[in-house]
Amino acid sequence: MNTHDAVPIAQASQSLGIGSRRLFQLLRSHGVLSPKNVATRPYVEAGYLRNEHRSHYLRGTRIQRWYTVPLVTGAGMALLQEIVDEAAVHRVSELRRNDGLAGREQTGPGQRLDHHARLDPVPPNR
Repeated sequence: MNTHDAVPIAQASQSLGIGSRRLFQLLRSHGVLSPKNVATRPYVEAGYLRNEHRSHYLRGTRIQRWYTVPLVTGAGMALLQEIVDEAAVHRVSELRRNDGLAGREQTGPGQRLDHHARLDPVPPNR
């Protein structure tokens, strides 16, 4: 498999419609990436991701630094889509629970729960 068969996670995040920082965070929390953003062995062996080693020279020196870039394969894109979808569903249910949209107590006119809560339209008292 060559580099053209896989894309960096930051590029994959764009096609998934999620920010790269959020995607990296999700992948770390699911154990797909290590804390140092390296693809973990089970996902590499399953063919979802692979690690590519790259290097660069520090500016003005002969010191070469190596780093690892996790790349997502075609099969890995489907896995990432599942993880992103699952996170979106979880986030919506969390927002509903935190906002109190599922069975919240009714507030009286002019009362606010907090600055983030949404209130149902209440006619003003006259």
